[in-house]
Amino acid sequence: MKVPDYERDDPQNVEQLQTFLNEVAEATGVQANANLRPLIERMSRQVEFITQALSHRLTVGDNSNSDVRTVAFEQLVPKRIKPTVSGAVKEVRIRQTFPKGPFLMPRALDWATTGKGEIQVVVWWLVAPTVAIDVEIVIEGD
Repeated sequence: MKVPDYERDDPQNVEQLQTFLNEVAEATGVQANANLRPLIERMSRQVEFITQALSHRLTVGDNSNSDVRTVAFEQLVPKRIKPTVSGAVKEVRIRQTFPKGPFLMPRALDWATTGKGEIQVVVWWLVAPTVAIDVEIVIEGD
């Protein structure tokens, strides 16, 4: 019996994945093996993690001691942020802005460590926006 290829359409549908893995185990005749159950559960968690990461447009870099935050910035108004990275913060960069548009892309970003586990971030534009603009920043730790 050929097991059909599995493609997840809905990232929330874990039951469909479990059903598929059970069908594979049954088709291959190994469902009675007690050692297979932890393997299937681990594979299910890994596939769910990858699906969740892809559905949130995460990259490999997002998983390496970094924190992605969306903060509403005004022209030259400092914001204090407590990142969840381990170790000292080594880089803060802009990922994107909301609403999107090249004229809304900040001209520059400056940051400094202000206390234990806290940084201060300042953003400015060439033409200052009249309202606070949501900026998605990536904070990377050592």
